[in-house]
Amino acid sequence: MRRIYFAGLFVLAAYGCGGASDATEAVIVAAASNLDRAIPRLVEDFEASSGLKAVVSVGSTSNLTQQIENGAPFDIFLSADVAHVDELVAGGFAEPDSKYVYARGRLALWARKDGPLELSGPEALLDPSVKYVSMANPAFAPYGIAAEQALDRLGYSNQLKGKIVYAQNISMTQQYAASGNADIAVTALSLARESDGKIYELEAALYDPIEQALAVLVTALHKDSSYRFADYMDDPRARAILDEFGYGPGD
Repeated sequence: MRRIYFAGLFVLAAYGCGGASDATEAVIVAAASNLDRAIPRLVEDFEASSGLKAVVSVGSTSNLTQQIENGAPFDIFLSADVAHVDELVAGGFAEPDSKYVYARGRLALWARKDGPLELSGPEALLDPSVKYVSMANPAFAPYGIAAEQALDRLGYSNQLKGKIVYAQNISMTQQYAASGNADIAVTALSLARESDGKIYELEAALYDPIEQALAVLVTALHKDSSYRFADYMDDPRARAILDEFGYGPGD
């Protein structure tokens, strides 16, 4: 993966076959961290089917929202929730007519494959060997809010007090468990499926629907191409890729 550096505090990771010189001509996409594994496939297919290029910055939904509000040169935002897109629409940063839910996320438990923990159900969180449980910080991450809801509805919140390790985004949550800084992670199914570890998908009834919305930004320099990317995310080709990574259908 090549990295392209722009003025400012953010880094754009280029997926696809274009070089650094293509960045000023490509659709510049801000994508939530849960899309980290899926977005290269989506970009590759978009470029092949449209003839256009795309450059992607992956980060936490709250951080990307703040960057957009501070003038980051993105064209389209793929959020992990609806609320942050609504915030951008209300603030005049996103085009209201472009907003829609493109996917619905799902939660899973993840543990290292070489570890002793068995993931046969949510009760694995209460296993005596579990000293730390990693999850995204609900103050910043939509998947963290969902994870917190799941623990509450399972009745595990009090039993896990002092064991929760908060990550800034959902991608880092799984990294904590992979590195041994946590014994088990409450993560996105889309990330868990593409990793070498033990997985248990949590029941959808344990958390409110994780509806992921997108919108074209008002300041987009590549407006026509941005709308084409937005249309692509509702195309059967994109939906098939998202389904492969464990996302539910959008609108």
